[in-house]
Amino acid sequence: MRLKYKLSLAMILAAAVPSAIVVLVLQQLGYRHLLAERGQLYRTEAHAAAQSLSQSVNREVSQLQSLLQISTTIESFTETANVADPSRSEDQRAEADQELENNWSSLPGQDSRLRAILQNPAARQLRTFQAGNPLVNEILITDRAGRVIAATKKTSDYIQSDELWWQRGTELKSNRIWFDSLHQDESAAVYSLDIVLPIYNLRGDLQGVMKAVFNVAPLFATIPAALDGRADQVDVVDAQGAVLARINQPLYQALSDSLADSVMAKVLQTGNGGWFLATAPSSNSERMYGTASARLGANAEADHQIFVVVSIPAAEVTVPIQNQLRWILFGSSMALLLCLTTVLLYVQAKITRPLEQLRDGTQSISASARLRVGDETVADRQQAHQVVENLHDIRTGDEIEELASSFATMGSRVLRYHRHLESEVAEKTALIHQDLEMAKEFQEAMLPDHYPKVPSPRPEEEHLKLHFWHLYQPADTLGGDFFDMFQISEHRAGLFIADVMGHGARSALVTAILRALLPGLVEAAADPGVFMQQLNQHFLEIMERSRQTIFVTAFFIVLDTKDETVTYVTAGHPSPVYTNRSAGDTDYLFHAVKNQPALGLIPGAQYEAHSRALQADDVYLLFTDGLIEAENAEGEMFGDGQLIETVHAHRQLPVDELTHAVVERLNEFTGNRPLDDDLCLVAVLTDHGPAGGAVRS
Repeated sequence: MRLKYKLSLAMILAAAVPSAIVVLVLQQLGYRHLLAERGQLYRTEAHAAAQSLSQSVNREVSQLQSLLQISTTIESFTETANVADPSRSEDQRAEADQELENNWSSLPGQDSRLRAILQNPAARQLRTFQAGNPLVNEILITDRAGRVIAATKKTSDYIQSDELWWQRGTELKSNRIWFDSLHQDESAAVYSLDIVLPIYNLRGDLQGVMKAVFNVAPLFATIPAALDGRADQVDVVDAQGAVLARINQPLYQALSDSLADSVMAKVLQTGNGGWFLATAPSSNSERMYGTASARLGANAEADHQIFVVVSIPAAEVTVPIQNQLRWILFGSSMALLLCLTTVLLYVQAKITRPLEQLRDGTQSISASARLRVGDETVADRQQAHQVVENLHDIRTGDEIEELASSFATMGSRVLRYHRHLESEVAEKTALIHQDLEMAKEFQEAMLPDHYPKVPSPRPEEEHLKLHFWHLYQPADTLGGDFFDMFQISEHRAGLFIADVMGHGARSALVTAILRALLPGLVEAAADPGVFMQQLNQHFLEIMERSRQTIFVTAFFIVLDTKDETVTYVTAGHPSPVYTNRSAGDTDYLFHAVKNQPALGLIPGAQYEAHSRALQADDVYLLFTDGLIEAENAEGEMFGDGQLIETVHAHRQLPVDELTHAVVERLNEFTGNRPLDDDLCLVAVLTDHGPAGGAVRS
């Protein structure tokens, strides 16, 4: 990014950040103020609706209390009903009550016992009261034992003592009332509110309990008159969140919906009234809620509360402040633009133009003296020196002139150092390449230049013949993989393969050490276990003298065509793949060999040799771990499965073609990516044909 653009950006940030802070502060203050103002409006509206509902209920309760206070008929009838019949004992009375309870639902209207309840003076006065109060659906009176003694119509049960309302009514003091929760009353067959009053005589003794069932649906119709229409949803809910009525939906079915638990929890937190914002799960949008508690009855006791909840989408509340913020942002943007234009003109005239002149000089030096990474050519050195000298001609009389002079001096030194460094690096690089090429030739010379011919050609004898093939591919110029083949006797040959930890020059040096040790151990090769023990000991002695810790995995196999046996030993090296062209089986020669450590780790380590029969058409493929651990672009390894599968599919091919088939499958898997590790394969085939094989792979 250009300097003038950076300065412009800095100016923009310097002006924009304070402006943004001011806008945010104004937004937050205005938002909170408007929310509080609107919240109080909706709280007031909910309170007005709750008060309207409370007044309607309290008016009905007041009339019911007046009935008890002025009616001597109800008081005297109730007291008389509690007088025990001297002609019957308590047990007989209880038995008769139970019998009536059991048959209550099937009693006909002409039954004398039912008519005694519905046609007595107290019942007639209750029906008179009901006729003048259309909201009353049912009134009943019980005695002290909970038996119905007067009612406006047949009740659902005769004995009411097991009902919660009756139990609460007997606990009330005089002039107290109790409200049940709004519910569907089975006896009255309406969506009702039960109002319970105790009946006391003048001596203050409880004589019975009165229950009046009010149809509350008409009461909800009085609420809209108390609203001003601001809210688009007005709900009457109980403490559990069940919606009892939705005022703006006349056909709404009570108890068919409920407020979300998160919303109802906030309603309960507001207590008698308040406001809050919450997300409505049904619409997944934020709404503003105003709440108020409906107080039913001045002397009432209730187990349940009723709330009026009004709400409106929160977005409708914030519309005014959004319009206000748009004007603030527009004015701030115009003022900011004017300030930035003035500042940028000053910066262009006083700062960036002189620096551009210095930049032009430095670019010419960079291009001519190859100071930038990626330049492909080197311009004339004399021209570069001339450009550097021209920087001394800059005259500005300030820090820019001092910078130009210092840069000119530095540029001259850089050009001289660069020329000297290029020459020295080129010389050292040439020497390193020369040494590496020589080391590569030495390492290749250490590999076998011919294969053993086992057995020795004798016309009078007919033994198994061995055919060999190998492939060697180092990951770098020098590799750490190594193999050797040598003839132990006229009918025995030994194959040795090793993998030195790492690769490069150090690993290649270790392969040279192994190559030097092997000829001295040919006599011990008849016993592969002894051979590997002696090789480990000699190798450890050299490593201890050099104070280096290097380990080598190795595998040695002896093939005897006369006794037709194979003897092998491993030193932590992967197992060769074995297959037989005739039998068709393909698998690893071994799967797990314990306590066979790599060379160079444990002094005096013992290596156990294993033997098996040698048959015609046997194929053994020795390899290093660079084959099975090769990875493709996705980081997946070639692995054992693909190796076994490839060898099995091409087992009928000559060993040279079999080896190349494995390598071709590997290249397909890796996408011809360069391998991270050295690759070495050695194959041997037994048959009755001529011995030997190709000299070099």
